[in-house]
Amino acid sequence: MTKGYWIGTTTITNFKIFTKYSEGVVNWLESVEGTGLAGHLDPLWIEGSGKQKWFKKNDLLIIIQFPSKQKAIDAYYTSEYQELLKLRLSSTINSTLRIVEGS
Repeated sequence: MTKGYWIGTTTITNFKIFTKYSEGVVNWLESVEGTGLAGHLDPLWIEGSGKQKWFKKNDLLIIIQFPSKQKAIDAYYTSEYQELLKLRLSSTINSTLRIVEGS
């Protein structure tokens, strides 16, 4: 079975609130069989026309793996994550999240 992945980017505007979100996600991931593969503050963007515009100080990139794409989708819609999402939305701007299938 192929894995499912969340690939997300965001700019953190309030680290105090975002820390609560991040801690909550770490605790929640096990319940949805998710594994954090990568998380990097201020990633290096070396290609793309938006690189000057989008990535700057306090930008975060994350990759989370799930057993399948469907489990990745289902995880997003859990009531637990929807509550955590409120914290992320109140402490970030320019957020993106893609759910993809991979090996």
